Amino acid sequence: MLKRPELIKLSLVIALLAMVLLIALWLQENQKETALDDSDCRLENSACSVQLEGGNLEVEILSRPIPLEEQVIIDFQLPSGAELLKAHIEGINMYMGRIPVLLERLDAQTVRGQTFLGSCSEPSMKWRLILVLQVPSQAQPVTRQFQFSTSIRPV
Repeated sequence: MLKRPELIKLSLVIALLAMVLLIALWLQENQKETALDDSDCRLENSACSVQLEGGNLEVEILSRPIPLEEQVIIDFQLPSGAELLKAHIEGINMYMGRIPVLLERLDAQTVRGQTFLGSCSEPSMKWRLILVLQVPSQAQPVTRQFQFSTSIRPV
């Protein structure tokens, strides 16, 4: 059995550890990437463009209608000085996991992405393309999101 002074010391150590954990969580939350959603543009209809520092970021899915269970090619035109760090796709109306987009730099401002979208029991799927970019004036990466839909085509 612990004596009173030992209990006080143990309580202080636990309180200090809890405070350190809370500060770490607060710092992590405040350093998250800035996320903006370009929900007005739909990638299944056309290329989408958003303003970034240094110019426009343009995103285009090359094949329409967007295929399921086949390779999907996405082109990204980056403004000067911006770098596309990573990209992935998530299902909105059904959990489909985090689908990676494999990136290949074609030239200083053009990146091509390749991915595969699975089909599921939903006849129409809503998707979110999430891009993480580094722009010159910001220490933290910025995130841009684009939405699109796919439909199971009758055979």
